[in-house]
Amino acid sequence: MVEIVLLLLFLLFCLKHSSKQILCFIFLFLPLHGTIKTIVFQTGGELFSMWKELGLIIIMLKERNAIFQGYNSIWRMYIFLCLCALVYFWLGTIHGYHGSSTLKKILFPCLLTLCVAKINFNRNDIKKLFFCILVGSIIINITGLLDFLSPPIRSIFRHLMNVEYSVSKDGTVYYDINSFTIMGYERVCGLMSGGPNQFGIFNAGILFIDIIAILYCNTIFNFKKYKIIIVISLCMSSLFLLLSFSRAGMAIVLISLLIMSLTDRKLRSKTIFIMFILMCALIIGMMYSPQVKEIILATLTGKEASSSNRYSMTNEALEFLIDHPFGYGLGATSGDKSVYFAESSLINIGIEIGLIGLFLLLILILYIYRSVKNNKSNKTYRACCAFLIAYVMTSLVSVNTYENPFIYYAWLIFGFGLTKIGYFTSRNIYSYDKD
Repeated sequence: MVEIVLLLLFLLFCLKHSSKQILCFIFLFLPLHGTIKTIVFQTGGELFSMWKELGLIIIMLKERNAIFQGYNSIWRMYIFLCLCALVYFWLGTIHGYHGSSTLKKILFPCLLTLCVAKINFNRNDIKKLFFCILVGSIIINITGLLDFLSPPIRSIFRHLMNVEYSVSKDGTVYYDINSFTIMGYERVCGLMSGGPNQFGIFNAGILFIDIIAILYCNTIFNFKKYKIIIVISLCMSSLFLLLSFSRAGMAIVLISLLIMSLTDRKLRSKTIFIMFILMCALIIGMMYSPQVKEIILATLTGKEASSSNRYSMTNEALEFLIDHPFGYGLGATSGDKSVYFAESSLINIGIEIGLIGLFLLLILILYIYRSVKNNKSNKTYRACCAFLIAYVMTSLVSVNTYENPFIYYAWLIFGFGLTKIGYFTSRNIYSYDKD
């Protein structure tokens, strides 16, 4: 009953407000989505979890006259992918799998990209959305700070998020989920649902949004009033990306910056400077904590167990996918009935919807990449292209890149790569190409 009431209230909000305001609301509360769901509904709340998808559907209906104009190849591939996902959702249901989560992750992120690409943003709209994104990230990162500074509060957070653990006589904490520790070190995640990996990858997305704001603030966004909040967000995201020890999150940021430094001469000095700052933060962290240094070195040399096994696990998963090319149905890689689980978002999707479904998804991403790359009127297109490449590369060796809430931030960035940012008229509006 509570779920239905909350959804109805959100529906009323969506009907009374504009698409831009709905989008701001979604990204303000998205970092807290899993937290609210877990604390309020414990193991339930599946109906409540549909609120963000409901918001995107309302946005699509409000922007229907613009959203279906242009990007014809993307739309065609998206429709094919949706049909494939629905068929495999039905197949998964027959076999007793619960594939609703995977279905949402396949259907709605790209819809978000297409909606963002067609919403008529002006400068103030972008600033408001940016502000909501950073405020939401700062709220969840404050819980990460409390997690890091206070072990008693950390215990309370773990209890609230239903994380099972035990404490030995010598004080060592043992979690039922291995991802909460690395080489005996308790990884920071605050009240972020999904654990440290999700927390780190989420902060990677926020960090990259901060980087885009810094690189282009003088030419496009004019974020002078938000300098303080940008700096706060940048510092917090960098810190918790490090303390979460999310190697996938670190890889996304570093690969993106590396590609940007190689492809954009005008921003090369700024990009290299940002990379220098991040490396200094890493070195300071290693100097502050010998344990951090030990973990970083073990990861780089392959001595850390999870990093050393990741390559072989990915190869095994690829072999399994090739041996079973037609897929098992949505939900086949999660839950007690899972047929196989790979440490790879893309391979897991392939196992569920087959090689054909995986091919459709990759072609869809390729079409988006091509459209972003050709959108020379958008001054941020190189940054968005770099992030898209890094995202796909990391999705091959990480299972967390296609999980909430990070996936929405990633596809939001793709959507902004399709807009006409940087081509504002005197009235702060821009027009659309038909394709």
